[in-house]
Amino acid sequence: MLFALWRFKFFILNSIKNDLTNNFKRSSIGSLWVILNPLSQVLIYSLILSKIISAKLPNSSNEYGYSIYLMAGLLCWNHFQAILTRSTSIFIDNSNYLKKMQFPRSTIPAILYGSEVLNNLLLFISIIFIALILQYPLNLGVLFIVPFMIFLLGLFTISIGIFLGVINVFIRDVSQLLAILLQLLFWFTPIVYPESIVPSYLLKFLKINPMYHFVKIYQNMICLGEFPKSTVLLSLILITSASLIFAMKFYKNSIDEIIDSI
Repeated sequence: MLFALWRFKFFILNSIKNDLTNNFKRSSIGSLWVILNPLSQVLIYSLILSKIISAKLPNSSNEYGYSIYLMAGLLCWNHFQAILTRSTSIFIDNSNYLKKMQFPRSTIPAILYGSEVLNNLLLFISIIFIALILQYPLNLGVLFIVPFMIFLLGLFTISIGIFLGVINVFIRDVSQLLAILLQLLFWFTPIVYPESIVPSYLLKFLKINPMYHFVKIYQNMICLGEFPKSTVLLSLILITSASLIFAMKFYKNSIDEIIDSI
C-alpha cells in the first residue's frame, strides 16, 4: 500500500489541491472559513468563561492566556474532529471511484489526510500570527513540535477513520453515533477548562483518552513553551503506528466487501 501511495504521489497532490479548491470555490471568502470558524468558538468561550477560568490557568498572569489556551486546544480538537467526521463516510462518498478497477483505492484516505493537514497548518499559522500581534510569549520550538503533532494526530485519526469508514459501509448508523460520541469526548478532554479543576479521582479516567495527551502537548507547547516528555511522545508514536498498520490491513482485507455493498 505504501508503494502505491508513492507511485501515485502526483495524483494525490493534485487531488488534495482539488479537494481544497472544491471545498471553498462557492464561498466568497474561501479558505478563510478554516480560520474564522474556530476563532469564533474561541471568542464565544472567552466571552463566557474567561473571567471564571483564567485565574486557574498556569499562565494566568497574561490577559490573553485563556484565549491562547483555547486556540491551542481547538487547533488540536478541530483537526481530530474534521478528519474523523469526513473519513467515516469516505468510502460511501467515493463509491464511484472505488468501483473502477484501475483506480488507486489506497489513495482515497491519503487525499483526505493531506487536505485536512493543510487546513490545520493554515489555522496554526494564523494562531501564531495572532499570538505575535497580542505579544504573547512563544517558544521557537512551537514551530517544530506543533507541525509534527499535526502530522502525527492526522495519522492517528485517519487510522480510526478508516476503520469506522469501513464499518459505516455496512452499518450506516455509525456516522450518527459518532456525532454524539464526539460531543461527549469534547467535554471529557480539557479544552475549554484546565485539568487543574478536575477532581483527582476523575483525572485518571481522562488520561485514558488519547486526545487528552495530544491536546496537552499542544497547550503546553503553545501556552507555556514546554516540550513534550519523550515517554509520552514515544507512546503516541507507537499507538499511532499500530493503529495505522491495523487500519490499512483492515481496509485492504475489506475492500471487496465494501465494493459489493456500496
